Amino acid sequence: MSHFKPYLEHGWVLVPILPGHKGPRTHEWNKIENCITDPNWSLFSAGLAHAYSKTCAIDVDNYIQAREWFDERGIDLDELFNDPRSVQLSSGRENRGKLLYRLDTPLVSKQIDYDDKAMIDFRCATASGLTVQDVLPPSIHPDTGRPYEWKYADDLIADWRDLPPIPDALKQVWLNEIAATYAEGDIPEKGAPLDELRKLLTQFDPNMGRDEWIRVGMALHHETDGGMEGLLLWNEWSSKSTEKYVDIDDLKVCWRSFHDTPGAITVGMLRQGAAATIDDFPDMSVPVEPVDDPDDIDPWEAQDKKRAARFQILQAAEYIQRPPPEWIIKDVLPKADLAMLYGETGTGKSFVALDIGCAVSTGIDWNEKHVEKETVVWIAAEAAGSMSIRLKAYARAKDIAPENIDLWIIGDTPQLMNMEDAVLLTEAIKQKKPGLIIVDTLAAASIGANENSGEDMNIIIGACRMLHDQTGALVLLVHHTGKDLAKGARGWSGIKAAMHTEILVAFHLTSRKIEITKQRDGEEGETWPFRLMVVPLNMEGDLTSCYVEMLDKALLYSENTVLEKLGGTQKLVLECLFRLVQVAGSAVPIVELHDEILRRMPLNPEGRDRRPETINRALVNLQSRGALEIDGDIVRLIDPNDDQQPA
Repeated sequence: MSHFKPYLEHGWVLVPILPGHKGPRTHEWNKIENCITDPNWSLFSAGLAHAYSKTCAIDVDNYIQAREWFDERGIDLDELFNDPRSVQLSSGRENRGKLLYRLDTPLVSKQIDYDDKAMIDFRCATASGLTVQDVLPPSIHPDTGRPYEWKYADDLIADWRDLPPIPDALKQVWLNEIAATYAEGDIPEKGAPLDELRKLLTQFDPNMGRDEWIRVGMALHHETDGGMEGLLLWNEWSSKSTEKYVDIDDLKVCWRSFHDTPGAITVGMLRQGAAATIDDFPDMSVPVEPVDDPDDIDPWEAQDKKRAARFQILQAAEYIQRPPPEWIIKDVLPKADLAMLYGETGTGKSFVALDIGCAVSTGIDWNEKHVEKETVVWIAAEAAGSMSIRLKAYARAKDIAPENIDLWIIGDTPQLMNMEDAVLLTEAIKQKKPGLIIVDTLAAASIGANENSGEDMNIIIGACRMLHDQTGALVLLVHHTGKDLAKGARGWSGIKAAMHTEILVAFHLTSRKIEITKQRDGEEGETWPFRLMVVPLNMEGDLTSCYVEMLDKALLYSENTVLEKLGGTQKLVLECLFRLVQVAGSAVPIVELHDEILRRMPLNPEGRDRRPETINRALVNLQSRGALEIDGDIVRLIDPNDDQQPA
């Protein structure tokens, strides 16, 4: 027999809840036709639909503060909980409690906050006659892993089948709070944090009915004072609808019609609805005022027309007439939404990104590829202090006046997990009308995010897509590789799928390379060798930076030919030597080279350690091939392009 059958036989109306959730998640769950009344219905978890069961709950989330609050209004909270007839729901968490009462005429739910957190919930119904719910035993609480339980002050007297009526004094306090909140002429306070609004929205289905959807927009409009950040947040949430969303222009029509009025819909509606329904406001009309439109067009009728035309079916001959993909850098950077440039630490990926950004901002061809000149915005989330000297080095090496570089730098670290930061960043960048936005680096701009979490990274990707949607610019993310270079960019695998283009920056024998590893609308695999050239920036020579100098592609062929003839240890020796000379110059102590190779060469647990002998044989072999020179305790890398090596 279902544990919930006795409740239904008693005449209560229940709401089905999926295991592992604190509340229902189905569309329009709080309508009577979607609730359960049949005792034969099998349920794994369920909640009590108060408005349809003539019940209500007083939910105390902070008992200590709630006691003081009730005491100021002449109510003894301890007395309510200790009443022998009291019926309570317990989730097992401390400093909390929930009293259930009989309430023949439903009241609008009301939440009381303390320090911006829920303290007391008066829970029953919504203004439109729908219900709120509370989870019933023996449903499992998803946080504690324990079942909800009935709790009685006196087990011999109290029983859930015989709920006491709500005390008159308690009911009057409830009514007073509703009246005080929505007093005539009183405009509720505003300014709920964007992060809270964003989290609250995740509890709601954007496929909800028109009236509910409008009320969500009204709440966001009120809390953000009609600001762009509220509209963008409403658009971000609405765009997840699989049935009704068209584009942001449809939202703007309604957004302009919202105004604050007495009894305005506020964040309280969203807070209450996150646990129950979206209608935490009194039974009074808050009309959507007519849109100031000369043709008096019904925005919903216009939306229906646009929706009907959203998906177009084209015959093949017609489809091929569509324009081909457009490029910022021909066959390299598309005019799209997202791209990524990634590489190991020390490969020079930020220098490559700057080389690309400066080419786009000046309109100079990049590696013989045509460039469409665009304004570029660089978000220096990492190493912002180095940007000035890197720009000086580029301008001096290319003999370009800095004022002719249409590149704009944000020398700050925005947090893309934070909705407010994302909105403010978007608003600042929009002023420059860029065609390319470079985020250096993705990790620095998403501190606190779990790179391996699809949930966290979807928020980051969503913020980047918002940058593209609001500016039209390609967002190029500079990112790191993981431990295994072959697996691509570090973190969640869905990142690669979200990118239109991916560009790898890597070490390559005696040089470095740039390689297109993903191109949705073009060829992959094109590769360019390069070297970082040092540029002195003062007379003393102690202030330097680098710029990217491209090398002849024949070098790649030459180096690939060499690599094909080398064994695994020889390749590892050359790779380690090349990395060390990037720091120490063309020569390094042989002891340091040995240590670096041993660190990266696996040890055979069986037998004695033969790695030093293997390394020495590889060094001798490479010296005979002319790849390096051993001079006593020093190893020097022989560079076939030594005339290009900076001093």
